[in-house]
Amino acid sequence: MSVGTVRYMARPSWSGSISFGMVSLPVAIVPAVRRQTVSFNQLDSESMSRIRYRKVADATGEEVPTEQIVRAADVGGGNYVVVDDDELDALTPERSDELAIEAFVPADDIDPLAYDTSYYVVPDGAVKPYALLTRALAGTGRVGLGSFVMRRREHLAVVRSDGERLLLSTIAWPDEVVPPADLDGFDAVADADLTEKELDMAENLVEAMSEDFDPEAFTDEYRTAVEELIDAKAEGQVPVAETASERSATVVDLTEALEASLADARKKKGSRQKTTG
Repeated sequence: MSVGTVRYMARPSWSGSISFGMVSLPVAIVPAVRRQTVSFNQLDSESMSRIRYRKVADATGEEVPTEQIVRAADVGGGNYVVVDDDELDALTPERSDELAIEAFVPADDIDPLAYDTSYYVVPDGAVKPYALLTRALAGTGRVGLGSFVMRRREHLAVVRSDGERLLLSTIAWPDEVVPPADLDGFDAVADADLTEKELDMAENLVEAMSEDFDPEAFTDEYRTAVEELIDAKAEGQVPVAETASERSATVVDLTEALEASLADARKKKGSRQKTTG
C-alpha cells in the first residue's frame, strides 16, 4: 500500500551481554517480528478534521488538566489506592547490561504457550564466543534460561540456536500461564467415544494433508484487500465490493465428514503433484 508506508529500521531493543559461566558475549537484540496492520484515524465527516479526546471526570463532567490526574489501583468496593510516580520509580528495576544464563534446559521443557516476543541476537563485538554458544546449543538441543531488564521491566527469557545464529524470546512468568484445569470442557475429551475407523480415517486425512511448511503460501488476505481499497480510493476510483462466497453445507455425521475431507485432500494433493511434475 502506498499510503502511510513506513520503512522498517532494525533498531536494537536492548544491548548488553549474554553470559554463561565465565564466558560473556556482547550482543544487541532486534525484533524478529514486524507486525503489519492498517491504521485508521477518526474524522468529522463534515469538516474532515481529526477527532480529539478529552479527559473528563465522571463526577463533574469537566475536563481535567494533566497535572491534576493521578494513578490509582482499584481495590474493590469503589475504593482506590493512589500510587505516585516516585513510589513506582523506587520499585522499578534499573536497566540491566547483562543477561546471565542461569541454566540450560531441554527445549521441550518450555511450554510453547509461554513464548511471547521474539528477537534476533546480533553479535556486537567479539564473534568467537557468540559462535561458540550458537553451536553448543545446537549440538546439545538445549536452550539457555535467564532474566534481564529491558524498558524498566524484568523479563524471563530463553536463548536458543537455529544452528547459525542465536535467537531470544521473552516468555511469560509461570503464574501468568493459565492452567488448563481453570477451564471447562477438557474433561469430556478424554471420555469421547471414538471408533477405530474414525481414528484411522483421521490419521489418513492428516497424512494426506501433510506437506512441508511454506510461509509464502500464507497471506493476510483481509489486510491486502483493505490496502487495495485505500489505494483505489486515493486514486479516485470507486471500487465495487465483492460478495462473500457462501460456505459449504456442514456435514453433521463425523464419518461422512472424514470421508469427504479425505477424498478432497487426496484430490488436491494429486493435482499439486501433477502440476509440480
